[in-house]
Amino acid sequence: MAQPIKKAPWRPRRHRLAGTRSGADRAHPAREGAPARFAGHPWRRLLRGSGLRLLEIGCGTAEDAGLWLHKGVHEYVGVDLDETAIAQARSRLPDVTFLCADAARLPSVYAGYFDIVLIRRPDLFARPRNWQQVFGVLPALLRPGGRVLVVLIGQGETMVARRWLEGSGLPVTAQAWQPEAEAGHVLVAEKTGTLEMPARRCYDQG
Repeated sequence: MAQPIKKAPWRPRRHRLAGTRSGADRAHPAREGAPARFAGHPWRRLLRGSGLRLLEIGCGTAEDAGLWLHKGVHEYVGVDLDETAIAQARSRLPDVTFLCADAARLPSVYAGYFDIVLIRRPDLFARPRNWQQVFGVLPALLRPGGRVLVVLIGQGETMVARRWLEGSGLPVTAQAWQPEAEAGHVLVAEKTGTLEMPARRCYDQG
């Protein structure tokens, strides 16, 4: 007599990019120490060239900073308004630059400095004015040919982010949706010319 098939016990599905089970971590390509599986995903195209400088806006505790540095980024700068998160990031990675600051008003030394700007899960609808200012200064932070990657939660935020990017002079060159991720909408924009926003709108003059 045939025996009934026993099903394996249910286990939480591990996110194939993050290598973790927590929802908060699913927004990240990978955690430090976890396998980096970038193949076939939009952020892989950002890692072209050497000596890259990456700015992450809203970096939080910057759990992925070590991964980016391992994957070819020469210099990582993390910016966040959360003092506690920045303190934790500095304690883990004392040799990496972390700024507790408004990304719309960074020091002038960062004008035209970055090859990549990364923004993941911004709360666009909670703080639209602040985020619109941040998107407006992105061209001034990028080198010519620099790229912006924005990872968003929903279609509504994606449409708003795209409008702000293109309004600031950064044409969107790629848009993708990763259905297996909580924040699955991805926009990639590129600085194609030499357009920069006026310094008085981008930086503190002190």
